[in-house]
Amino acid sequence: MDESTSITLNDTAMVVDLTKIDDCIDDFSYEPKKEKQEVPMYIISDEEWLRSLPEKERSWYRSNVTTIEEIETRTIVCTACFKQTNHKKLGEVSRHPTLNVPLCKNCKNFYFDGAWTKDEEGSFEFCGWCAQGGELLLCAEKNCPNSFSSRCIKRNLGRSSLSQIENCDDWKCFECKPKQIREQRALYYSLHKYWQSIITKEEERKGRGQQLRLKGGRKKSES
Repeated sequence: MDESTSITLNDTAMVVDLTKIDDCIDDFSYEPKKEKQEVPMYIISDEEWLRSLPEKERSWYRSNVTTIEEIETRTIVCTACFKQTNHKKLGEVSRHPTLNVPLCKNCKNFYFDGAWTKDEEGSFEFCGWCAQGGELLLCAEKNCPNSFSSRCIKRNLGRSSLSQIENCDDWKCFECKPKQIREQRALYYSLHKYWQSIITKEEERKGRGQQLRLKGGRKKSES
């Protein structure tokens, strides 16, 4: 689904036949279901994300950046599906729209493929990491609707962190307290720098080729 597209989910209407006499009419009561809240999702560019980072966080990423040489040989997996990605090919890995961690192209498309709805308590009905269901752990921050699956937490942070979160009564989610996933965010920062280096090298190669063609053209005209 296109990221700007919005889909509304409506509950099935209840039809009541008022021509029939119900012996238990005094006990009959019908309370219409609340319509699910649909929340639009937006995504900013990498440049906007980097500009929005506090200097302290940006400085930590710079100090813990993975080198270009290491990125070249490293296996990068999607933080949502945990499948290996072809991170050397531009466009195959993207930034997660809210967590700012590596996300493969398929998982990014799935993330926006459908409406993000809230339950009656105001919490999202899908995991904020992979956009799927499952056993969800809710954020305790006031007015935060986020929920995250135990599957994604275990995959990215390990069994020990999952147990701590499950036993915590006031756990604040990864969007409210991003320091919990700073290593995954630093990895995306490193990937972004890696892609920038690829683009720069390609532009330099094209520039050298253009200069050679210009020189060749001048020599022909002189002769």
